[in-house]
Amino acid sequence: MLLDGYSSAPEALQRGIFRITQEALTNALRHSSDRAADCRIVGDPERGVRLEVSSRSSGPSTFAGGSGTGLIGIRERAELLGGRADVTHEDHMFHLRVELPWGPPDP
Repeated sequence: MLLDGYSSAPEALQRGIFRITQEALTNALRHSSDRAADCRIVGDPERGVRLEVSSRSSGPSTFAGGSGTGLIGIRERAELLGGRADVTHEDHMFHLRVELPWGPPDP
């Protein structure tokens, strides 16, 4: 993880990064075939934040057992912060990519 200036980031962004990461890792623990995940968080005030989580699956059906509310919550939280979240499944891998703007400082 490399976030330049994280401690001076707006509180909403800090909280969003924490909650999105928490949910993404919880999903990996519940749904990955080996209960492991790769997580990368990078960013700074000029470029915003990019969070990526990848985990192995035994196939697309592995993720069908969940309710989907975790991913919905991640997308909604990212959108509330002015960002976006994308999910892909390929080659027995699940990939989550979240992009968030740094945003204005808290008042």
